[in-house]
Amino acid sequence: MVKSSFAIVILGGGLVKGRSGKWRTTSFSEKDAFGALGDRLRVVAGGIIYAEHPEAVVIVLGGRGQLKSVLGVPTVASIIKQELIKLKVPPKRVIIEEKSGNTFEQLVTLSGIIRRGKYDKIMIISNEYHLPRIRTMIKYDSALNRILHDAKALSAEKIVMRKHHKKWAGIIAKAYAGAAMKQRIRLEKKGVVDIKSGVYKYS
Repeated sequence: MVKSSFAIVILGGGLVKGRSGKWRTTSFSEKDAFGALGDRLRVVAGGIIYAEHPEAVVIVLGGRGQLKSVLGVPTVASIIKQELIKLKVPPKRVIIEEKSGNTFEQLVTLSGIIRRGKYDKIMIISNEYHLPRIRTMIKYDSALNRILHDAKALSAEKIVMRKHHKKWAGIIAKAYAGAAMKQRIRLEKKGVVDIKSGVYKYS
């Protein structure tokens, strides 16, 4: 295993099966029961950050999540790793964790990985809509805060826009103006309120 003090972390989201029969991360046009997804951007952003910091390791989290009852479905982390390799991230630089499900489980698992690996610099990449809940979980859960308080939670949208503005600007703007994304953001905001008030359902 390659050692590094810098960890780029990609939180897993959803998967869909493409027309070819292969599983992949989701685009903004695909959604789950909670609204729009678009977590392919997390992978693209992770590839961009790695290219800028090739000394880092990339930690990818996510089991089968909402698809755990689907026969033959791969883990989210394994698919993200495949997609990162296509973006020229060396396989040996990618650490995958394939058991955690929701955001909280991923952060709990991540804190254990970080503690054991003794990483000094941590960048957590997820979608813009997801970041407030991530930051609130880390702030309000003492165990997470103890390990992850210095971690930077970064917007995949802002990262890809910085690097490929012309390609992504219209896609992102259209997605965030859509009903499915507005539904997702509403639920994310409710999650933040529930965490702060102590009634959030973590499982």
